[in-house]
Amino acid sequence: MSKLIGERLIYVLLFIFPLLVTRQWFLPGLPQTHDAETHISRAAVFSKSILEGNIFPRWAGPLNWRYGTPSIMFLYPGLSYFSALIHLVTKLQFITIFKLLIVLGYIGSGFAWFRWMRTLRFALFPALVSTLFYLLAPYRLVNIFVRGALGEHIGFFFFPLIMLMATQLWRTGKTFYASGLALSVAGLMLSHNLSALMYLPLIVIYPIVLIGIHRKKPFHFTSFALGKLVDGNLLARCHPLAALGVASDGSKLTRKFVNFACSSSAKLVNLKIYFGSILLGLSLSAFFWLPAILESKYTLASWMFTAQQSYATNFLAFRQLIWSPWGYGWSEPGIDRDGMSFQIGIAQILVLLVGILVGVVSIFRFGFRKNWQENNFQLAIAGFVCVLVGVFITLPISISLWKAIPLLQKFQFPWRFLSLIVIGSSLISAVVSDKFKYSKVISLTLLISPIMFTIVYWRIAGSSNLTERFLAVDYVGTSDTGETTSVWAIRFQEKFPKAPIEVVSSEGSVEIKNLNKLMQKHEFGIFATAPSRIVDNTLYFPGWKVYVDGVEAPIEQQDRNWRGLITFPVSAGQHSVKIVFEETRLRKFADALSMISLGILLALFIRKENYGHND
Repeated sequence: MSKLIGERLIYVLLFIFPLLVTRQWFLPGLPQTHDAETHISRAAVFSKSILEGNIFPRWAGPLNWRYGTPSIMFLYPGLSYFSALIHLVTKLQFITIFKLLIVLGYIGSGFAWFRWMRTLRFALFPALVSTLFYLLAPYRLVNIFVRGALGEHIGFFFFPLIMLMATQLWRTGKTFYASGLALSVAGLMLSHNLSALMYLPLIVIYPIVLIGIHRKKPFHFTSFALGKLVDGNLLARCHPLAALGVASDGSKLTRKFVNFACSSSAKLVNLKIYFGSILLGLSLSAFFWLPAILESKYTLASWMFTAQQSYATNFLAFRQLIWSPWGYGWSEPGIDRDGMSFQIGIAQILVLLVGILVGVVSIFRFGFRKNWQENNFQLAIAGFVCVLVGVFITLPISISLWKAIPLLQKFQFPWRFLSLIVIGSSLISAVVSDKFKYSKVISLTLLISPIMFTIVYWRIAGSSNLTERFLAVDYVGTSDTGETTSVWAIRFQEKFPKAPIEVVSSEGSVEIKNLNKLMQKHEFGIFATAPSRIVDNTLYFPGWKVYVDGVEAPIEQQDRNWRGLITFPVSAGQHSVKIVFEETRLRKFADALSMISLGILLALFIRKENYGHND
């Protein structure tokens, strides 16, 4: 009972403590951060597009000086969907919603990490210490107070949630956790695609850790296998010889064989369900990532990341990982010009050193093989691997790897891999605190050290003067670097068009009337006294179609004087023109894949079945 009460108190603490850390986010106005304005403007555009009936918003018409941009098609739409839903239901301002998501994501990440640690069988105190290390890693505070990187911030919620669902699925085989794993993977993909790309290898190899943790736990023959023998389901699936052996005699040797056969079968079944759930999560989010990957060739992103090689000028110096002063500036080319901190964290470094010391001493005393039999030792090794990989990729020593792997270049900034160090060091802190849980001095030090070394960072740079109207209505920017601009256009538009529709050329007069310009559909009438060419001041991107009197007209998007814009011919006379941003074949396929996957997910929720367990 006291244990239950203690756990409830920790949940209360994990709710109140993040509120204390983010208390300045409750001040009026929008905190000054790097990315807040783009997140809020996209959410506002998303909401407007959904109101116009677009289930999958692809085009941000009001942005890029009203020329539009496909940026919302390439930049993780999940949070924009969520923001739009909150706004439509509650009428809250988008600035308020952004701040709310920052705070709720922070609280949620603590709950998810703590539950994962508890599921890994850590006691209350080590799980709490590990959660504090996870919440107070300096890079996480940079994302909140300096960058305002909402997507990456929410990624820190979905990662432990995925691991929690994966662990519970492995242990119980319940369809509830299979569904939860699929939803969590989809949530990560839709919240921050780069975080998903970074964490996916960890998610894929996680069953190796689970198999190691559960290898000494025999499959419960008497409570599960024998009970299923009556209807002949389990043993037939395990091994026909095992069923025959149980039927013929009840010897100890036979029971061991049955346990081995059934546990191996259960692991195989769980692996299939595990990876099936991951694939389901990926297919649920396919409407976003499939076009984002395959249609990125129509944007400037590929050229920018390849030609500029910005990653090469944004590597960290090792000393920056040990210590770099707190600041609210930007990451600049050149080690000594950075305006933000990239430190691992003093508390994190100390716990890593203690973890190494404890591991080395233990190996000398008992040998590596015996230590490998301990669950915590394996978790510590996994944590150290994460830290080492994270450190390696952020340093110039890894430049050959960056050059060899084009996919890696899409991360743009090597310091994004500090996320792996956050995960690894937090996992090691659980192992270390579990090792010293009976030492009050060391336990108290572990508990307060992440607080003591970061408390001065729990503050915003100041309040921004950006208003709700400016961000939700008047904002005309796009992404910071213009990487989502179509390849047929210039990188940035710099002023508003003279009019939404203009005449390129005509031998007579042209009248434009009854213009109705929605996000992904423009309708108007044209009266021309002679054959003419018309321009819709919207950037061309695959999917835009022009219909004149219901007949598709050819689009010329490479006119030198109207570069990248939708130009098309009309004959003399009166015409009805409709310009629509349609789904390409690829997008239709991705949409259908997501909808089918949604149906499968609903079926999993309805179906009540366990696939076997390892506990």
